[in-house]
Amino acid sequence: MTEAGAAGTDRFVSSFFDEIKKRIRPEHFSTWFSNASLSEVTETDVVLSVESTFIRDWINNKYMGVLEESSHAVDGKHRKVRVTAVPGRNIFPQDTPPDPSLPSAPGFTPSREEGPIPAATRARVVGTPLNPALTFENFVVGLSNHLPYAAARAVAEKPGHAYNPLFIHGSVGLGKTHLLQAICHEVLRKGSVTRIRYISCEDFINQFISGIQGGDLETFRDQYRNTEMLLIDDIHLLAHKERTQDEFFHTFNHLVNAGRQVVFSSDSPPQEIPTLKERLVSRFKSGLVGEIELPDLETRIAIVKRKARIRGTEFPNDVAQFIAERVKTNIRELEGAVIEVIGYSTLNDGMPIDLELAARALKPILTEDPVHSVVSMQEIFRCVQKAFGVSLTEIQSKKRTQTISTARHVAMYLARNHTCHSLQEIGGYMGGKDHASVLYAVKKVEDRIRKDPRFKEIIQKVRSDLLGGAA
Repeated sequence: MTEAGAAGTDRFVSSFFDEIKKRIRPEHFSTWFSNASLSEVTETDVVLSVESTFIRDWINNKYMGVLEESSHAVDGKHRKVRVTAVPGRNIFPQDTPPDPSLPSAPGFTPSREEGPIPAATRARVVGTPLNPALTFENFVVGLSNHLPYAAARAVAEKPGHAYNPLFIHGSVGLGKTHLLQAICHEVLRKGSVTRIRYISCEDFINQFISGIQGGDLETFRDQYRNTEMLLIDDIHLLAHKERTQDEFFHTFNHLVNAGRQVVFSSDSPPQEIPTLKERLVSRFKSGLVGEIELPDLETRIAIVKRKARIRGTEFPNDVAQFIAERVKTNIRELEGAVIEVIGYSTLNDGMPIDLELAARALKPILTEDPVHSVVSMQEIFRCVQKAFGVSLTEIQSKKRTQTISTARHVAMYLARNHTCHSLQEIGGYMGGKDHASVLYAVKKVEDRIRKDPRFKEIIQKVRSDLLGGAA
């Protein structure tokens, strides 16, 4: 390779990863691309090398659209992007190699300050009682939750070695608590850790306040700092609790530095928790941050059938699909619908569960948001086509002219805000885009609305047309 060619490749590599950073969240880039490198760059191909087949498959499923867009954005050329799993050093690293003297999960094996615990000590969980049904076996895995599930299983397999801390976030009712409790059940079953504390953040805050009021903070600290594994639900409740954050920060450092596993759940990613101190945000993001998204239709169907089976009933496929198509917000509501149908059957002398029974049982609770109930993807496409003068074929194509790209991004933005479709489903309607491409499009439209009054006016008109003047 000539000097000029090498320089050109170096510029492409640097710009390529910069473009990826623009399109995905920082914690996602850190998780999936921080150790990636380019092993080949030609006029027609880009080959991204990663460290494992798991990472390769995840990037292929979730980020291929982002990689193609990033490659094109560098110099306008259409290259085919491929991802390969090649352990070890690659040809065109995006950064200097990490300092080998620094520990890095999952290979880091820290020392334990207090030494091994005698095998005769019985493992137990202190704090919130566990629900025996919330195990890994009862967790339905789909594209929307595969990363947090895989990370939770890795943590349960080797606490303190992989993904420490593990931070799982997502909307209410999507399975965050299920994963935390599943970790507890699995660790108890294996007996690899004996002192486990699983608690809600609200209880942590209340215990801290009681320690202050009773003048006995040392007892509070001992309880938390002498545990081998700490799991806290709803850690976002630390928002606006400045003194509690300070105490928690020191407890967190003590545990992680001693090689103890910590796991948190939250409704928001670390950087979006209001008033959370930057040093805590940084600590939370130092491990793995995994998001649970809204489940797609296939996953919702599987969840309905699993929830029914746990209650000793087999739902016919058409009944499971009927419920999954109408209950899209979260898993708790899916479970509630299953209970309603089973209860209706029981109260009517064990009437067979079929579509007709399910429709009657769920009629009182299927009162969807009126905005969502009248908006379909077809209506979104109609309004966007009318506003931007493009065809549906163009919106779903890979063309990147400014008008078509803008129309495509607006369609994704409207779908995200005015339907209950998951990111994966929205991407499917757009010609097979992945969820990261949808998030990027939504963010781009939101940013432009804030900066461009004329564009904001266009979006308001499209939304008004879509909602029948209700916008």
